[in-house]
Formats: sequence, structure tokens, C-alpha cells
Amino acid sequence: MAADPTVVSMTRSSRQTCTVIRFPRDNPAATKERPLIVMVDCGTTSADPPPVADLVPEASKGVRRVDYLFLTGPTRSHYNALPGIPTGFEFGTVCVAGSVEQYGAAQAWLNARGAIELPAPYGNAFGPYLSRGSAQLYILAVNASGDRNAADPAVNAMVLLLTYGTNGVLLLGDATSETWLLAKARLETGGTGNALKGLTSIALVGHPDAASAVGAPWIDAPGWEVTDIAVGPDPVGATHQPVRVAQVAIPGEGRPSASPLVLDFPTSAPEVPRAVVAG
Repeated sequence: MAADPTVVSMTRSSRQTCTVIRFPRDNPAATKERPLIVMVDCGTTSADPPPVADLVPEASKGVRRVDYLFLTGPTRSHYNALPGIPTGFEFGTVCVAGSVEQYGAAQAWLNARGAIELPAPYGNAFGPYLSRGSAQLYILAVNASGDRNAADPAVNAMVLLLTYGTNGVLLLGDATSETWLLAKARLETGGTGNALKGLTSIALVGHPDAASAVGAPWIDAPGWEVTDIAVGPDPVGATHQPVRVAQVAIPGEGRPSASPLVLDFPTSAPEVPRAVVAG
């Protein structure tokens, strides 16, 4: 296994939505280089304790640095923990789906950090929003309704795609069919720079409480092979389903392999494998 993998850590509970991506170093041999940390949503205070301290590694002298925070939608399970973030955290760029006004008690926190409201609509499968080492993060779709202040904020959900070598992680969240149509249109556009080109495997992560969160009609490309991955029971309790993860095998020739891409559930049961996407 390569020394500097890309690691995607997340909670198993769809009532506590938080994902942290540890990007690889530009130079894997530069062990003193601080890895780029991206957080997607931050969980809520109304379920189990906020997961941010468990998912974000300590940078130096007790400081936990989040370089980029993406809030994929104004649902409490995605953002409600923000005002109560423990001391010792630093946040860089903050981007939100929809408008800051829709984020309830987190509004003041977001305004104080100059949160960016993304264009409506927006999606790009050719130019990554972030890139470091061999990893790229694309915003495939956000604000699909064309109105940041849509009455139903779910239609403005953000869909992100992380690519690394031949592997990808598609973070679907609570995205509706409107959002997926926008993301799918971006992915189906031809061209050598398309984010899907060269991928042989994608892990899809979604919330089963949202309609068709993972599986059909999300994945309907001919020849793609979809396998569900068990991530253990929801730690909140049996009455709520865990985040659902599926692995998609894509036929074709992959681009040169990079270090492994690891999907990690820090609170999962011992029998749940740590790495479900291999390099």
C-alpha cells in the first residue's frame, strides 16, 4: 500500500451527516507537509455527539484545520452542529448549497466566515473545484432549480465527485432527481477531460431516506455493475437506516493508478472492512 492514500472518513448514520476527505500530499515523500482537509457537512447536535472531532485530524499544537467546508443542503442533519463546533477548529473557505438565509441557527456562523453561495444552477465535470496531488474534487451539481431560495431546498442539493487514480467517490447526499439530472448531464457530456474518463470504480454514498438515494435511477449506465456495501447498523438505533454505500464497477481502460483511495467509517463495527475502494 502506498504511503499517502486519499482517505474519506464519514459517519454511518444518515441522521448525522459528516464526511471528511484527507487529500494526498503534493509530494508523498514530504511527510511534514500538512494534508489538505475537506469537510462535507458537519452533523447535528440533535442526534449522537457531533462527529467532527473524531473525523478531523489534529494539524499542529491542538489546532484542527478544515481547509474547505461544503454544506450540501440546509437540512439540520447537515449543518446544525456548526454553532457548537468545539474550540480548536479553524475553517478556511466555506461553500453552501442554496442561500445562507436557509441555514437557521448556523446563519451567523456562516456570515462570520464569509460563506460563498454557489451559482444557480451550477455543475462542472471538466474542471475540478479542488485539486491536490492526484486527487480532484468536482461539484457536479448544485442549485438545480435555478433559484438559491427555492421553496423546496432539497432541489438545490450539492452532488460532489472525488476522483483519485482509477477510483471515485460520488457523494449524493439527499439529492433529488432534479439534482441528479443536472449532475448526469455534466457527466454524459463528451470530451477527454470528463471526470468519469479513466475511472474503473466508483463508491456511491447516499441517504436511503431520500427518494432513490442510491441505485436506480442513479446508476443506469449499460455495463456498470453495482454492488451494495454493508457499513454496519446505524449507531443512532435500529429505527433509522444507516448511510447506504454501493460500489460501481465501470468497464473500460483506467488511467494510471495512484495511491489507494480508502473509505473509512471510524465508528463502525470491527467486522466492517476499512478500505472498500482499492487503488
